[in-house]
Amino acid sequence: MIKLYGIPNCDSCRNALKWFKAKGMSIELINLRETMPGKTQLKKLQKLAGWESLINKRSATWRKIPEFDRQNTDAKSAIELMLSYPTVIKRPILELEDQVMLGFDNDTYESLKLK
Repeated sequence: MIKLYGIPNCDSCRNALKWFKAKGMSIELINLRETMPGKTQLKKLQKLAGWESLINKRSATWRKIPEFDRQNTDAKSAIELMLSYPTVIKRPILELEDQVMLGFDNDTYESLKLK
């Protein structure tokens, strides 16, 4: 099953959900506020997308994180940061078997070979 990590009130996540609904496809929505992925899953996502891509540095959450923590973020500390501040994660995250897509873009979703 296709997994979509996101937050229901996020505009990009709602657009992704609408896209799948319009295609008649079922997906598993993982609400990051209710069901945070564990360290193992975050490491997998990090390996596929890179920790820099997973963190939304334009978010209000990122700006609320102490400056010291923001400046000293690396691959290891990014996991802890995401666990502590789930809404700092770029969303939605579309997880396919061995591929991860961050954000929503209609044209990119259309180009995917989904079953």
